[in-house]
Amino acid sequence: MTEIGDKLLKQGIYQYQNHKFEAALESWQEALAIYQEISDRRKQAAALGNIGVAYNTLLDYHLAIEYSP
Repeated sequence: MTEIGDKLLKQGIYQYQNHKFEAALESWQEALAIYQEISDRRKQAAALGNIGVAYNTLLDYHLAIEYSP
C-alpha cells in the first residue's frame, strides 16, 4: 500500500508541475486515503500540505486553509 501512495504522491507533484492542478489534487487525495488507512502520519502530513497548496493555486482559499499546516 505504501508504494501505491508514494506513486500517487509523486504523480501529483508531476501533474502540479505541469499545471494540471485538479488532477494533482485527485492524486494527492487518493494518496492521503492510503496513508490514513495504513496510519502513516508523516506521509499524511505531506499529502495534506500538497492538497492545501493545490487548493490555494485553484483559488479555493477556504479549503486551502483547512488543508494547510
